Amino acid sequence: MDITSMKTGGVSLFNKRLSLIFLIIIISVILPTNVCAENQNPLFNILPGSKDFKWTYKGLAEYGHEMIIENKLSENDQTIYKIKGKVYNLKDSKDYPFELSYTITDESLIQDKKEENMMDSKFDKLILLKLPLKEGNTWQQKVLNPSEKNTTLKSTIIDITSVNNKNVYTVKYEDINSKYYEIRKIKENIGVIYFEKNIQNNNNYYNVNYSLDKKNSGYTTLKEFTDLKSNSWYSEYVSKLIKLDVISGYPDNTFRPNQDISVAEFIKLMVNSLGFQEKSSKLNWYDNYILKAKKLNLITDGFYNYERPILRKEATKILLTALNVDGLKGKTEFKDDSKISQKFKPLIKKAVELKIIKGYTDKTFKPNNTISRAEASKIISIFLKRRNEYAISKTNWNTYTNKRFDYEIKYPSTWNIKNKFEDGITFYDNKNIKIKTFVGENNITNKNNLNEDTLILDTKEQAKLIWGIIKNKVHFNMIFEKNNKKYNFVSEIPYYYFLQNKSILSNIMKSFEAPINGFNKIKALKLEQEFKSIVLQDTDSNQKVINYNNKMNLINKLSKVMKKDLAKKYINNYFKENDNNLYLIPKDSPTWLIENKKIYIKQLNEKNYKAIQYNKNSLIGDYELVINYKLINDKWIIENREVNLFKQKSYENITKNDLANTIDIEKLKKHSGYKVFRENNIIFIGLGKRNTSGYSINITSVKEVDSTLKIKTTENTPKKDTLVSQVVTYPYTLIRLNNIPKNIQIMLDGNKLKKL
Repeated sequence: MDITSMKTGGVSLFNKRLSLIFLIIIISVILPTNVCAENQNPLFNILPGSKDFKWTYKGLAEYGHEMIIENKLSENDQTIYKIKGKVYNLKDSKDYPFELSYTITDESLIQDKKEENMMDSKFDKLILLKLPLKEGNTWQQKVLNPSEKNTTLKSTIIDITSVNNKNVYTVKYEDINSKYYEIRKIKENIGVIYFEKNIQNNNNYYNVNYSLDKKNSGYTTLKEFTDLKSNSWYSEYVSKLIKLDVISGYPDNTFRPNQDISVAEFIKLMVNSLGFQEKSSKLNWYDNYILKAKKLNLITDGFYNYERPILRKEATKILLTALNVDGLKGKTEFKDDSKISQKFKPLIKKAVELKIIKGYTDKTFKPNNTISRAEASKIISIFLKRRNEYAISKTNWNTYTNKRFDYEIKYPSTWNIKNKFEDGITFYDNKNIKIKTFVGENNITNKNNLNEDTLILDTKEQAKLIWGIIKNKVHFNMIFEKNNKKYNFVSEIPYYYFLQNKSILSNIMKSFEAPINGFNKIKALKLEQEFKSIVLQDTDSNQKVINYNNKMNLINKLSKVMKKDLAKKYINNYFKENDNNLYLIPKDSPTWLIENKKIYIKQLNEKNYKAIQYNKNSLIGDYELVINYKLINDKWIIENREVNLFKQKSYENITKNDLANTIDIEKLKKHSGYKVFRENNIIFIGLGKRNTSGYSINITSVKEVDSTLKIKTTENTPKKDTLVSQVVTYPYTLIRLNNIPKNIQIMLDGNKLKKL
C-alpha cells in the first residue's frame, strides 16, 4: 500500500510525520541551549536543583562552615551557583562570612572561593569534576597556591559508589611536585559531602578534614520532590527518612508515594534504617542488600521473587524480626483473623500492640494486601522510634564488685569468672564459646573498635552503666542508688543497632531515672573545662582581656564553678585592672586535671567528693593534684584545689633526658622539634612550631619585657606576625631556666642534638 494514500481524518500520515519533525525542530530552536544541556550533561545532577539548599559542614573540634544557595543563573552557556556562607569558630565564637561559586560548563564543575579562613582547598579556583564521570578518569589542572606560584594538580576519579540510587564520586587531587593532596567525596544532588587534605609542617604531614552534617543540611525536606505535599498525612514520615538518608526519590525528582513497594525495596529500607549502606550490584541492584539482610537474620530464603510487591504480613515479620521480639499468642482483634496464617498471626498481634502497624477502618488487617511507599515510610519511621524505646528482654544477673576502682559489674548468671585484674574482669560462658572481658573506662582508647569479645564499663549521667555484647545482642545495665535504695535496670537490643547507631546509648540513658546527687569523673572534667575556659581569656597583643573589663565580672562567672573566695584567689592571681580595663598577668597556668590520666574519685560523704590524680613532672618530680567538690543547691562546685609535691628537682641538676621529657617528648615525632632561645642571659626552650586546629604557629623569639614574658609568633591565620603572651598562645611547652649545666644537650628538629 502507498503510504501517501493512507488517510486519517483527512490528513495523510506522511504529512503528520513531517509536521511532527518540524515541531521538534521548532521546539529545539526555541528552547535555550542550556536547557537541552541540563537534560544531557550529568554534571547538572551533582548539585541541588534549586535555591535555598543549605550545607552544614563540621570539621575539627573548633571549626566548621555553612553555605546556602543564594542564586542560580545562566550566563554564556554556563550555569553558575552563587553561594553565601560563613566560617564559624566554636572556640572564640567568631564568624567569617565568605562567598563561593560553582560553575557548570559543558565539561567541568568548577569551584571558586575567596576565603582563607575556610578549611578547604588552599587553591582559590579548582576543577572539582570533569567529564566523563567514569572511574579512572584523570585530568591535570594548573592552579595558583597562596604564594602565587603555579602548581599542577593531577586529578583522578578514584571511586564511584551508589548510595540510595545516588552516585558518590571520590576524587583525589595530587600536587605532582610534592606530597600535598586533597580528597573530596561528591554526591549527586548534594555536592561535596567529605573533604580531606594533608598539610606539611617541615618534614611532617598531617590530615585535616570536614564532612557534611546531614541533620542540619538540605532543603525543607520535601521541596525537591514534585509529587509530595507538606500537608499530606505521610509527609512527616517521608521527611524523617529522607533526613536519615534511609529513603530517596527517583531521578525525575518524584517520590511516587502511592506506588507499591517491592520486597527488595523494603529490605533495602530496613537495612538502611539499621545504619548500613550497601553498593548496588551489577546483576541485580538489590543483591548486596539481600545478602546483608540475611547476615542480620532479617530474612531467610523464603522469598521467591524480590521484585514483586511486598505483602503486609511479610513486612510485619521483617519489622518484628529486626526488633527481636516474640509474638503474642491467641487471636487478633481483626474481623479477618481467620485469614491470617498462624505463621504471621503472633507477630501481627505484637506489631499492633507496639503500634508499628494497624488495621483498616473496617476493622480488618488484610494480610495479603500490598504496601505503598508512603505506608512503608510510616511503619519504618515508627519502627525507628520503637527500637530506641523498647526494652526487649530481661535476664538473671550476678554482681562483681571492684572495691579499688569503686564500680560494680552485673553479668549474666550463665557466665563464670576466668580471671580478675586491676581494672577489669574476664568471664567465659558455660559453653566456652567466647571469652568476655569487662574493661574499666579509663583503659578504653577507641570505643569505635568495639567487638563481640569486649564489654565496657562506662560512667555516664551520674550513674554507672554497664553495656556489652552477648551473642548477637547488646545488654545495658544501669546501677545507682537514690534515697538509700539501690536501682538496677537491664535492657537488651540487637547488636547491629548499636554497631552503627551509638546514639541509642543516650536514648536508653534518658529512659532511666538517674540519681540527682551522683558525682563522677565526667562531672569533674566538665568543671575543670569550665574553670579553664574562664582563666584562659582571649587578649590582644598588650595582654588586654577582650571580653571583660573588670575582675568582678570574672569572679562572678568563676563563682558558678567554685567557691567565691577560691574564685577571687585565682582571678586576683592571673588578672589586674588598669584604666578601666582588665589585663592578663603572664605566668604559668594552674595545674589541670588531665583527661587521659587516671582520676580517682573518692566519696567523703553524701555532699562531698574528692578527685585525686597522680602525675610526674621532670622539673618538680612526682606530685598529686587534689580537688574537693561540694554539692550546694543541687549543683556541684569546686571547694578547694591543691598540688602536693612528693619530690623536688633542682634546675641545676636536671638531665638532658628529663628536660626533653618535660618538653613534650612523646609528641616529638609529630611536631617540628624544639628551639633554644637566649635573651638577656636567660635560656628559653620551647617547641619552635606547633600545628593547631587548621593552622600552624611558629615561635620566632622569646623575650622578657618589663618582667613580662613575651613570645613572638607567626601564624597563617587569622592574623600574621602577632605578638602574644605565653598564656594566650596555643598551649606550648616553654621552659625558662636561669641556671643550667654547661654540658646539657637538648633535642632539636627530630632526633638531632644541640650542645649548649
